[in-house]
Amino acid sequence: MIAGIVAIAGITTSFQALGQLVKDRETRTADDMRLTDLSLSKQNLAYVLSSSIVSFLMQIITFVVMDIYFTIVDKINISLENSLVALIFMALGAIGATLLNEIIVLFIHSSTTFSRLSAVIGAIDGFAVATYMPYGTLSSTAQNLVKLVPSSYEASALRSLFLNKISKGQMPASVRSTMVNYLGIHFKINGYQLTRADTGYVMIGMILILSLVIILASLAIGKRKVQIES
Repeated sequence: MIAGIVAIAGITTSFQALGQLVKDRETRTADDMRLTDLSLSKQNLAYVLSSSIVSFLMQIITFVVMDIYFTIVDKINISLENSLVALIFMALGAIGATLLNEIIVLFIHSSTTFSRLSAVIGAIDGFAVATYMPYGTLSSTAQNLVKLVPSSYEASALRSLFLNKISKGQMPASVRSTMVNYLGIHFKINGYQLTRADTGYVMIGMILILSLVIILASLAIGKRKVQIES
C-alpha cells in the first residue's frame, strides 16, 4: 500500500506542477522567455527539474506520514537502511514520472484541457502502477502496458524493499514466489525476473529515452514556431 500510494503521489504532483507550463504558454509568458538565450528544450527541462523536485518532496512527505501511521497502528517498522534506499527510487520515480508527464503537457495549450486531463490521470495512475489491482490479476497486455510507466518500476522496487524481509523470514519459498508475481514485486522482461538493481537500471534507461524525446520534440516545436513567424 505504501509503495503504490507513494508512486501515485509522484505522478499526480508532478503533473499538477507542470500546469505552470500550460499557464505560461496560455498567458504568453513563455514567449517572453524566448528573449533570453535559453533554448526551448532547456526551458522545458527547467520545468521538468522544478516539477521533479516537487514530486520528490511530496513523495517523501507521503512516505513519512504513512510510515508513522503504520508504525503506531500496526507496529510495522521500516528500517532506516531501506528508507534511505527508497529515497533513491523515489528520486528516479519523480524524474521519470515528470518526464512522461512533460511529453503529455507539451501538446496541451489550454488550462481547461489540462484540468480535465488531470482528473483522468488522477484516476488511471493507480492502475498504471498496479496499485488498485494487483499486478498478477492483470492480463498480459495490461502487464506490458504497466511496464511502460516509469513509476511502476518505482512501486515495484519499494514493494521489494518493504516486503522482502518479512516474506523471507515468514513465508515458504513457494508462497513467497507466488506473492512476488501476484503483487509485482519484481517484474519479468522476456522471462527474466528483474532484481532491485536491474529495476534501477531500467528506470535510468527510461529517463534517458524520455529526456531525448523531450529534446527532439522541443526542437521540432521550436522550428515550427520559427517557420510560422517567418
